[in-house]
Amino acid sequence: MRLKEFKMVNIKKQHRMNEAMGLLSSSFRTDKNSVRINTNNTLIHEISKLIIMYREIKKKKTVYSEAIFKNGSRADIFIPEDYRVIEVLHSETEKEALAKIKAYPEELDIILTKTEDLLRRTFYDKYMDWVNSYKGTAHSVLLGKVGNVLSIFDEVFRNDNY
Repeated sequence: MRLKEFKMVNIKKQHRMNEAMGLLSSSFRTDKNSVRINTNNTLIHEISKLIIMYREIKKKKTVYSEAIFKNGSRADIFIPEDYRVIEVLHSETEKEALAKIKAYPEELDIILTKTEDLLRRTFYDKYMDWVNSYKGTAHSVLLGKVGNVLSIFDEVFRNDNY
């Protein structure tokens, strides 16, 4: 790509980003790529938000947490260059989330992510990769412990004191 074409692509990307940022309330003041903690949420909800934001930042995306739109609706995670919102569901049902997202600007893509699915997939898959790196007896013993690993998640998801 020639320099002139490269500059035009960057100008278009910046213009799109500016348009997306225009959806936010003028009272919304948060640094990009910073996690805003909402103490009304559970710890599991906030940890899940952090994991998602971390992954997006690693992809060189700009993210905002607890983004407030002009109409007062609030998103867990807003990724302006993709016109995308990610809502993290823990105690909130899918039905409640669907009602909530009706207030979001219509040009946004909305993704609903359940904390249990995210955390189990993230940590269980890593644990299994680690287990499978062993051979023989060690592999069998560690494989037998998979139930214990999953029971830790069961306890965390049952206990909202976190």
